[in-house]
Amino acid sequence: MRFTTHKPLLLCISLCLMGVMAFAQQPGTNRFMLPEQGQKVKAGTEAARNGLTHDQHTPQTAAKEARLQQGPDPRCGFVYAEELRRQKYPQLPTPQQFERWMQSEQLRSRGQAARQVVTIPVVVHIIHNGEEIGTGNNLSDAQVMSQIEVLNQDFRRMNADAANTPSDFLPVAADSEIEFCLATVDPFGNPTNGINRINGGQDFYSMSDFEGGLKQSTIWHPFYYFNIWVAPLNGGLLGYAQFPDASGLDGMPVSGGSAATDGIVVNALSFGVGGSTQPPYHLGRTATHEAGHFFGLRHIGGDGSCAVDDFVDDTPVQNGQNLTSFPCTYPGDNDCDEGPGDLPDMFQNYMDYTDDTCMNLFTLGQKARFDVVLANSPRRKELLNSQVCQGIAPPDTFEIPVPENDLCAGALPIQCGDTVVGSTLDATNLDTPGLCGVFPEAPGVWYSFVAGGEEVSLSLCNSDYDTKVNVYKGNCDSLECVVGNDDDCGFQSKVDFPTDSGATYFVYVNGWSSSVGNYELIMSCHIPGPPPANNLCQDAVEVACGQSIAGTTRDATSDGAPLDECGTIPGAPGVWYTIVGNGQIITASTCDQANYDTKINVYSGSCDTLNCVAGNNDNFNCSDGSSKVDFVSEAGKTYYIYVNGNNGQRGDFTLSISCNDPSDNDVCSKAIPISCGDVIMGNTEFSTSAGVPATDCEAGPFDDSLGPGIWYVLTGTGENVTLSTCGEANFDTKIDVFTGSCDSLVCYAGNDDGNGCAGFTSFLNMPTVAGETYYVYLSGFAGATGEFTLTVCPTCEITGMELDPFFPQGPVCNDGTFGPQGTYFVYFKVDGITPTNVPLTSTGQIDTASFEIKINGVDYPVFEAGFDNLTIPGLNYFFVGVNGIPGTGADDVDVFLSLKDECEFNALDLYDAPGCEGAGCAVNEVSVLSGPSCNGDGTFDVCFFVDGHELPASAAEFSSEKFFIAGAERQEKSYELVEGGANICFTIPLNDVELNNGNIDVFIQLGIGCKRYKTQLFAPPACNARFGSSPAGTSLQEQIRIYPNPTQGVLNVQTGALTGAQLQVMNALGQLVYTLPLQAYTHKQLQLARFGSGLFIVRIIGEGQRIDRKIIVE
Repeated sequence: MRFTTHKPLLLCISLCLMGVMAFAQQPGTNRFMLPEQGQKVKAGTEAARNGLTHDQHTPQTAAKEARLQQGPDPRCGFVYAEELRRQKYPQLPTPQQFERWMQSEQLRSRGQAARQVVTIPVVVHIIHNGEEIGTGNNLSDAQVMSQIEVLNQDFRRMNADAANTPSDFLPVAADSEIEFCLATVDPFGNPTNGINRINGGQDFYSMSDFEGGLKQSTIWHPFYYFNIWVAPLNGGLLGYAQFPDASGLDGMPVSGGSAATDGIVVNALSFGVGGSTQPPYHLGRTATHEAGHFFGLRHIGGDGSCAVDDFVDDTPVQNGQNLTSFPCTYPGDNDCDEGPGDLPDMFQNYMDYTDDTCMNLFTLGQKARFDVVLANSPRRKELLNSQVCQGIAPPDTFEIPVPENDLCAGALPIQCGDTVVGSTLDATNLDTPGLCGVFPEAPGVWYSFVAGGEEVSLSLCNSDYDTKVNVYKGNCDSLECVVGNDDDCGFQSKVDFPTDSGATYFVYVNGWSSSVGNYELIMSCHIPGPPPANNLCQDAVEVACGQSIAGTTRDATSDGAPLDECGTIPGAPGVWYTIVGNGQIITASTCDQANYDTKINVYSGSCDTLNCVAGNNDNFNCSDGSSKVDFVSEAGKTYYIYVNGNNGQRGDFTLSISCNDPSDNDVCSKAIPISCGDVIMGNTEFSTSAGVPATDCEAGPFDDSLGPGIWYVLTGTGENVTLSTCGEANFDTKIDVFTGSCDSLVCYAGNDDGNGCAGFTSFLNMPTVAGETYYVYLSGFAGATGEFTLTVCPTCEITGMELDPFFPQGPVCNDGTFGPQGTYFVYFKVDGITPTNVPLTSTGQIDTASFEIKINGVDYPVFEAGFDNLTIPGLNYFFVGVNGIPGTGADDVDVFLSLKDECEFNALDLYDAPGCEGAGCAVNEVSVLSGPSCNGDGTFDVCFFVDGHELPASAAEFSSEKFFIAGAERQEKSYELVEGGANICFTIPLNDVELNNGNIDVFIQLGIGCKRYKTQLFAPPACNARFGSSPAGTSLQEQIRIYPNPTQGVLNVQTGALTGAQLQVMNALGQLVYTLPLQAYTHKQLQLARFGSGLFIVRIIGEGQRIDRKIIVE
């Protein structure tokens, strides 16, 4: 499939003989955008910021998500989809088995007559949302026909850009001898134009929508029609295909690929040419790519390293897929250099991940694979005999074998002791129920039983795919949730629950994500024995400090169980214990001492009137879903401890009781005073959350509850204060600061994970008001506790200052775009400070008064100052905007930096001041005198007439910095003047994507410091470009700077001496929202506010490297 990484994802889902190929946005296939390596998954408690319940995020689930996170590669989910496919069809041959079969068939076909040109009949299903034909996603007939034309051209090598195939690959470039036609008769014998329009009633569709019923309900007989579905796809999906299987062939086991879902799916934004298509997937190559999968091709990169093959001899070995974009410069990468004679990567191949513009060939080896599949594979070989393009209807009908219990109304009866074997392979999601413990996802089937009051256990542990199970009671029109589970036994599911005698229960067997397969459902029942002695609160068993006591909830009932939330909602049934407080912190724990998922609730008062004290479901430090709760006891007060289970689970446990004196500063009223210069060592292990507000003070997309912690108090000085545990704690810390009083706390500032701080420790910089009291609460995320070192107002010693080597050209005059005319920005590097010991605001800005600029002894005000420490950890770059520079260049610029009293430095004669007040700026008009005209070598010539300024007589006297060309993205490019005099003539290389993306703007700045004259003159010509890249610079991260972070919506991106790169912006869901090419020595401003607030990932790809930055938009 094709996903967009630096564009709309080319999602290649090849429901392969081996796997469904799925694209999405991570940058690749199913972009689940899970945490990167080292990023914490903040789940496991009911207060976890992702909001998942324990059942939804067990360790197995997290591992599974992590597997998918790294599985799909940047543009196509072939490998990921293959794994899901093999879960769905365990009898599938391995890729190696399939390739051995393919090779044997290729050998068998040698010597036989060459295959003639074949014609494949096509039906295009347009899935829309009620739009008029030709508007929105209801594509016009002309756009559909343009796609058929592209398929014919590409598969017959009649595409115009075949001329762009490098000479190295011309000997293997192939006419695949496959043509396509739109059907003229439907499966019922009615005339058709081959376009089937369906109002799906949705704005967007997922792969699950298609595989869970949409395909099955709309498919035309796959033995007579090549089915192509076109719809608006979500998640960055461009398209996916079902790979062929070899069912019934010698040496090949039955694949199990469903005929009811066979075909390809293509995003409406990348189908056909023109119309609704969007660059760079606007030339119809998504369908060509997916059709290649449909007829047996793998990705040219083999979906792996150099050791992973695409099983085609005439495609060069390459390491994964290429993301080549315009101008498609060849030669490009040679990932797997095998010595003399080895060729660079064939990024021009339709089965790579390159832009549509760069694709132009299949090879002879790929054609050989087409031949084998067309001769042998089901629903491929039959298409050759179809006559639906000639108006002859299929002679038979296509029956879809949907399970009889696909709908709730068709639920099959089961009873205690039954073991039922079944399959969800052909199930749909047409009757998917609502949330119940876990969200039902993949297609499923239904069972029902009438209960007799027994305890029921339903197990899917012996199933061959990743299952889910949901249980409801009532009737199909009004289902009431009972219990649900995802991963109880590995990736399979199991639930235990009590029943009400005479009630009807419905069981929905389904799968995680889009997983389907063969299952074994075992229903066992247990007639409850007498309840435990401590089943009721009045019979609570007394426990004491230091005691561990074994218990069970197996036969407990829900009689008298508390119902209201207390730290966590009780999951009755449970059992009761009681303890008398002694003034210490009492810890009640089943941590790692239970065979089921426990909960603990603690109450005071009496059994008739329970008052909530504390509660816990999954403690952050417990590995098995067990629980631990701490509370400060009052001497002589009686407390009731209720041990129960998540989602009604039951089992055996050991309850341990420990008692410890709380920390001296456990409560706000006992906060320990701190001040600048203090370094405090502490421990939150014996602390509580008594008296703290419900949520933390950190501004961001999540509100986290505050767990156990300890208190400090600070008096403001009127300056910024820094509080840091950065890299100095053995747990995930949080720092929250309040004003007001201990009886009435008001959030002031907070931080969870400091930028660049190891172990998810914290760093907070905040302004203070002189004399104001600030209460500092140090705790852990999701209840984590441990040891820490808190540093207050870290000192710093500046040891050196120099011009920023990232911008060796030095200060550059502003033209009014990024700063007032007559000013300039200067960047310099400061040694001896780190991001953790410089007092800054939350946006990374510092007081401009911290800088004093003197030129020849005269002060010049600073209008903007900032600290850019986010891009390159350990390198500390300041930027300063300076006002009022004289008209002529001046020497002896002195910079005085004073971040605080103990953090000062003077850098004398640091640089030469530019002269930013030039004269002779008048430009009245700019017009095109001649051109643009292509030169045939990827450049074009254009001459301009400039009215209002006398131009130099020769190119040698004309500075190219005075003349700029810009495309739709407004990136400035200067070009060499080739002819002077009264006119300005340029030869312009088309090596910038912007130049083919809209009208060209011309900027003229004929005097240093002059405002630029701008006019939009012409659209760029379509000239073929063949240029190599400039020599590589230093590492990519040293050539890119991104600031500020967090941002109010505008993000600055500056580049150094790089040779070209691609910038991508993805939201927190992993969806690609913006792409931009980057060139050397440019400054871009991205308007991220239009995409909303929250977490974004900015990815830079270039020079064989990749860097990712997490950006918060406030």
